[in-house]
Amino acid sequence: MRRIDLMKPRRHFSVAVVPVAVATVLALVAAPVGAAGVVAITDDTTPVPPATPSTTVVPDTTVVPEIPEPSGLIQLPPPVNQEIAAILENERRAAAVEEAKAVAAVEQATADAVVATAQSALDVANAKVAESAAQLAATQAAYDVVVARVDQAKVHVDSRKDRATEIGVEMYTATGSTRDPRMTVTIALLADDGVPDASTAQAYRDVVAEAAFGDLQSARRAVERIKKELHAAQEVVDGAAQALKEVDAAAKLVQADLIEAQKAAATVAKAGAKQVKAAEAQAPSLKSTELTGGLGILGDPLVSANDLAAFVRQTGRAHPSIDLDALAATYIAEGKAEGVRSDVAWVQSIIETGWFSFKGSMVEVNDYNYAGIGACDSCSRGIIFNNMTDGVRSQVQLLRTYATKGLKTTDLANPPPRLVPEKSYVRGCCGTWMRLSGVWATGPGYGIKILSLYNQLISFAAARRAR
Repeated sequence: MRRIDLMKPRRHFSVAVVPVAVATVLALVAAPVGAAGVVAITDDTTPVPPATPSTTVVPDTTVVPEIPEPSGLIQLPPPVNQEIAAILENERRAAAVEEAKAVAAVEQATADAVVATAQSALDVANAKVAESAAQLAATQAAYDVVVARVDQAKVHVDSRKDRATEIGVEMYTATGSTRDPRMTVTIALLADDGVPDASTAQAYRDVVAEAAFGDLQSARRAVERIKKELHAAQEVVDGAAQALKEVDAAAKLVQADLIEAQKAAATVAKAGAKQVKAAEAQAPSLKSTELTGGLGILGDPLVSANDLAAFVRQTGRAHPSIDLDALAATYIAEGKAEGVRSDVAWVQSIIETGWFSFKGSMVEVNDYNYAGIGACDSCSRGIIFNNMTDGVRSQVQLLRTYATKGLKTTDLANPPPRLVPEKSYVRGCCGTWMRLSGVWATGPGYGIKILSLYNQLISFAAARRAR
């Protein structure tokens, strides 16, 4: 296959459709094979018998199967098998719905977990409020007990005061004593054993008055002691009241968090339901006009990564150093990121690399160049990429560039490893795979080869589903 520089503009080749050429193309693009496998067409157009997928195919060390260039300068696109495409499209839509449901379920579970955490925190906060309220009630009760003791002590003081007054009045009026009952009992009134000498009525009354006054003083001191207890009890009550105030404020904050979490969970539920509904109502990516041959470069893949890898693996042609599963998964991921049909891009790479064998190619397996990018008739070698992802990403982004007018680097989902859209002179030149003929490669049948092999791919994928 002649190559052209993908970064330079090329005119499309003229088309001369003749009856012989048409007949040749129709023979090449006959209905795809069934469940038995893929029919590879050699250079002499002799069909190779299909390989049973469950049987290991011994690699052919001399000839790499390749879809041949159609005879004549023609541009007749093969139609995509509508029945198979519809089956795969329905499966893709069903998978999209299930994926949307799974994503919604995960997001809802996360939101519900936040609500549950907030509810648990509120329960803990409310328990602290109840505990603080009980503590305040207990301290208030203890305070009330001390208040009662103070009142009782004051009554005792009043009674002692009244008694002392009565005795004093009695002493002054009955005996004419001039002794001040508030004076301390003198040593002379005390016997050796410490008992007051009450030999005389006057002395007795003096002693009684002194004792009454002493009781009064003791009662007053008891009142002061209890008042100190009352002050301490008041501090305890105030502390308990402040603690209750703080935990109550914290509980209100937690309750506000719970309300917000509940609102967020409701929003997530609505968004999830909307996403699922959108997935269920999603229009098929293959439209009737595309099924007739104008298959667009942009769109969703119909074939899974597992089927892409199995399609190549059943030929046994891929280079042993290539991890087909990882490579296929990378194509699906990069295609999804840029909106490019990654399963058709995979077919393009099969054609460009000889089923990923790289035999007779201008690029080598370690170049990570899966689409002949930069390999042209006047070049010695194609572009060398650093790794598998860079190679796939560059191919997918270049396809998007070809299919999108005015595409800019900032429009891409990921930074380009090497090629930037602004430096491509053919931005928006090719909306379909057929339009790549004479642009990506010089051969006028390039698009036909891609779509012919793509029919085989979707037939192979549908057959695997039917097992």
